[in-house]
Amino acid sequence: MSRMNSFLGLSAALALAGAVSSAPALAAEDDAGLYGTLRLGGSLLQDMDFADAAIANLSLNPAAGWGVNGALGYSFGNGLRTELELGYGRNSLSGRFQENVQLAVPCGTVPSSPCLSPDVDGRAAMLSGFGMLLYDLPVQGPLRPYAGLGVGLVNVDIDVGTRATMNNGTVSRHAILNTSDTVFGYRGTFGVSYGLGSTDLMFGYTYSSTARMNVPGRGAFVAFDFNRHYAAHTLSAGVRLKF
Repeated sequence: MSRMNSFLGLSAALALAGAVSSAPALAAEDDAGLYGTLRLGGSLLQDMDFADAAIANLSLNPAAGWGVNGALGYSFGNGLRTELELGYGRNSLSGRFQENVQLAVPCGTVPSSPCLSPDVDGRAAMLSGFGMLLYDLPVQGPLRPYAGLGVGLVNVDIDVGTRATMNNGTVSRHAILNTSDTVFGYRGTFGVSYGLGSTDLMFGYTYSSTARMNVPGRGAFVAFDFNRHYAAHTLSAGVRLKF
């Protein structure tokens, strides 16, 4: 949370500095009206771990993924903008799983209790909708910094599994996590845009996080609640088209 608080503080400071130093002449040059954006980028999730000495340990290490984001926005002509954003992102997962229980019956003896490999893999996908408030700093020239904050809803779909083996040699995939949950989310962003008339090029960084997910987990002998936050760092590039 300290990292996010620092980021929010930086975004607020940038917006405040722009508001204090804004000049009417520069504000008048902004084009008020509707616009649309499309951005593509790479994302990295924060590690998501579960540890309970009496139940199980699950550590998930996300690989770099990708994301796409589209928005419909309105510029008020004074540096302030609002947007409704829809986005989708996806990351591969790998990690380790261990059940911390004493077995009364050896694993693989009955179909409901196979022997699980400690190596896990899978993926996490995020479908999001956010309302954003942004501010373009009033500077001379086509290159203009911006910063913004937003809140919304995020649907996280997570699928994590491992190899399950029975004593007779039968091998199948065992789903440790395989469900989705919709939770409250928030995000902050900053970057720069480069004006090309009715079209702007955009380059930016976005931090997104959610409330705790309610995702049930299942081993061969235990069940647990994987109630962790989903947090993503995204670098993106895109275009903004003024209508």
